[in-house]
Parts: sequence; C-alpha cells; structure tokens
Amino acid sequence: MKNMLLFALFIGSINAFSQQSELPVIFITCADSIVDEPKVPATFRMIESNGNSISENIGIETRGGSSQVLYTKQSYRIGFKDTEGNNKDVSLLGLRSDDDWDLRATPSDILRINEKTANEIWQRLNHLHYQSLEPAAINCRRGKYAELFLNGDYMGVYQVTEPVDRKQLKLKKFNETKGGIRGELFKSNGWGLANYRVCPPYVDNSYIWDGGGGNFESVYPKNVYPEWKDLYDFVHCVVHDYDNQFYTNWKNYFDEENAIDYFIYLNLASANDNYSNNLYIARYDIGYKYFYIPRDYDGAFGQNWNMTKDTVLDNILVNGMYERLLKDNSEGCFVQKMHKRWQELRNTWMTVEGIMEMFHYNYDYLLENGVYEREEQRWVNIENPRSEYDRWHFDNQYIDYMADWLAKRIDFLDNEFNYTTGIEKIDSRSMSCPCVANIYNLTGSLVRTIHSLNPPDKELFANLQRGVYIVIIKSIHSNEIQREKVIVR
Repeated sequence: MKNMLLFALFIGSINAFSQQSELPVIFITCADSIVDEPKVPATFRMIESNGNSISENIGIETRGGSSQVLYTKQSYRIGFKDTEGNNKDVSLLGLRSDDDWDLRATPSDILRINEKTANEIWQRLNHLHYQSLEPAAINCRRGKYAELFLNGDYMGVYQVTEPVDRKQLKLKKFNETKGGIRGELFKSNGWGLANYRVCPPYVDNSYIWDGGGGNFESVYPKNVYPEWKDLYDFVHCVVHDYDNQFYTNWKNYFDEENAIDYFIYLNLASANDNYSNNLYIARYDIGYKYFYIPRDYDGAFGQNWNMTKDTVLDNILVNGMYERLLKDNSEGCFVQKMHKRWQELRNTWMTVEGIMEMFHYNYDYLLENGVYEREEQRWVNIENPRSEYDRWHFDNQYIDYMADWLAKRIDFLDNEFNYTTGIEKIDSRSMSCPCVANIYNLTGSLVRTIHSLNPPDKELFANLQRGVYIVIIKSIHSNEIQREKVIVR
C-alpha cells in the first residue's frame, strides 16, 4: 500500500478540508517581500508521504519573464544556506544534491503536466554527444511534484526541479590557471539572434549579445565575461555563408544529431515559443560542438503560451538554420538524415500511445491525489487577478483533446517526413488452425484478440495505430505457440 500524507489545506476563505496525498508538501516562511533578485532569507520545510522531512534555511527570489506580470502564482529560485549563511548542498526527492533549486509554478500549463513530460520526452529522445565522457551528464531539467504553502497560504502544485547549468550538463569547468573558459552555456531570449536572421557585432566584456529583437545571455561561466567569438562565427556561418559553404560548414560548429533531434522534438510538440526563444545553447569544452537544450515547454503539445488550444496542425516550425537546412537536397543531407531518424523513432516508441502514456503517468498521478481539485479551488476565483490568464479551472476533457491533437499532429508529420507505411511479414503458415492471436503493445497491454480459422496475416492489424506490437499466436488444438514482433507503419 502506498504511503499517503494527510494534511489540511486552508485556501483563502474556503473552509478547511483534509486530503490524502502522495505528494510532498513544502512550507516556506519569509518575512520579507520576495522579489526578482536579490534572494531574501526564509525557512524551508518539506514533509514527504513516507514521513521523511527536512528543515533548512534558504534564500528565495522570484523567477521567470512575463509570468511574473501575468500570474499571481509565481515560480521561485531557492538557495539552501547553512547556519552561517554559506551555500549548502541538499538532495531533494531523489534528485541531485545542490544548493540551487527551482520551484516551478507552470501557471500557464493547463494540466500542469506539459513541461515535466516534455523534459522526459527529450531525455528519452536525445543523448549528449559527449555522454561517453560524462556518464552522469543529464540533458534536461528533471523534476518532481510537490505542493507549496507560502507563509501559510496554499499556492498549489509545483515542480521541484534541478536547474539547467554546468553541473547538470557536466560542462568543463572554468579554470583561470588552466586555459580559462572551457564549457559554455547560453540562454536565448526573444526572436533575434537564435532565429539566425541577423548577425550583429558583439560587445566584449558583456554578458549579453544583443540584436534583432532578442539576445544570447551568458549563463556559464558565472561572473566571467564570455568569449563570444566562437558563437558569433557559428551564427555568422548560418546567416551569411553561401549555400554550398553553409551545408558543409555548419556541422563544424553544431552537433548534427542534436540538431536533428531538436527539429523533430520542436515539431512534434508544435512549440511555437521555442524555435528561437526559450532555448539553451551549450558547449562541453573548447573544440567541441554546440548543442541545444530545451527550455520552458509549457506552451506545447496542443496548447499555446496563452492557454488557448493550438488549432494549427499543418505547420513546420523553423528558425533560420533549419530553414536553410531543409533546402539542401544533396546526398546525405540534413533532410535525409532527419527522415531516417523520424522513421526509426516512429518504428519504436514515438507513437501516439507511447507519448500519451508518458503524459498520462503524470496526469493520473495528479488526478488520483486530488491535486486538480485543490488547484482549482485555489485559483478559479482569485481576487484581483493580474491578467485574463490568472484564473485557472480544471478541464477533465482536456487530456482527451491532447490525445486527439497528438494523433493528428503525428499523422501530418508522417506525411511531411516521408514515413513509409506497411507491415512486416508474419510467418505463421506452419501454425495449426484454428488459432487465437493476441496482440499486445510494448507496455504489455492487450489491444486485440482474433480467433481465426486460417493462419493469421497482416489483416490482423487493420486500423491499428502505427507502432510496434507483440503478437502471440496459439493453436486451439495443439500446444503450438508462436511469438512475433510486428511493426505497423
């Protein structure tokens, strides 16, 4: 039996009520107003459903861009401190040990599952090109759910997440005595430089390279001015090289496999706010290639950033780099390799069922623990909302909309990416009939049973979703059993 945590929630003027939940509960007490820098002192206590608890001193500040203006439910960056005010590493909920943590509110995420699941999809999809050198490197922001009380007020469900930083990606450390800057991490803001339409000069001794309505911001190394030249040379190549030069040279700067995976990921999610804005670009060490890390995928998978439904299913999202790469039709070009990668993913786990299983894991967890009920009571009728987006209510039909949206989106991408359809041959001619054929998906769920007087053939799979299935065929009058792995394309 799962451990459950029984706690009473006081939500504004709503009467107190008790709920059982598996989610950890965090209590933060802070005497000062919490602002976007600097951190102010506070206390942190977390109780888990298994009885484990921690109590620590922290510094806390708000984080986020437009969300700080549009939503009452704020995200926070916290830093753990020892009794003397020094940074203190703490491990939370089975994640890494560190002093810095993010409490992500995801107020624009309709079901509070998009960003967490999107990170899990990316972690499954892509592997860092230097992973063999750094087995512990993680290519995304991992998180666990918890519920937050701030100064006694219930604030709803949050993600407790590791930040995307040098430690997460295992980038090479800055060492002034051994070559200075090695690993690099930049954040893109807006639709300027990372859209690869312009390449203005950079300014030395600045943490920001600005231009075209957006910028790159240096995240690592900290408190050291970045050396912009290599990143500038890459952007200059994308913006200004002639086609034949660009098709060869871009791979000298950027990891090709990462570029392919991110293009697929971007378009699978139809993440309109993430082809240029909301991106990390990083480099493991001098002499290595740049690569993408996703950031803030709450407005994706059928949802726009403003919590409206994404009704445009037939678009391909590109930035300036992808736009140029899609025009190359030479042998071994980006398009051919991307189509091959899409085929590989679609023939394995990137199916509607496979992806929706990942979303449902998080959705069912929140639903079964009463989180949506509490979240709605807290946010549906708040006084003095900051914007039209500030109030939130639970839509129990939205998960079905997501599944329908995803099926239509994947069908469109199959067309665009030349996904070939068909079924691998089933060799059951020697099977004694009549027989029974059971078809299972890769999660072990039975999806179809067929009683047949003749050896089963590909008609078994009529109208099944594309994906990989296991077929177990058993003769009714003998002990014959045959197992087949079948790909429906």
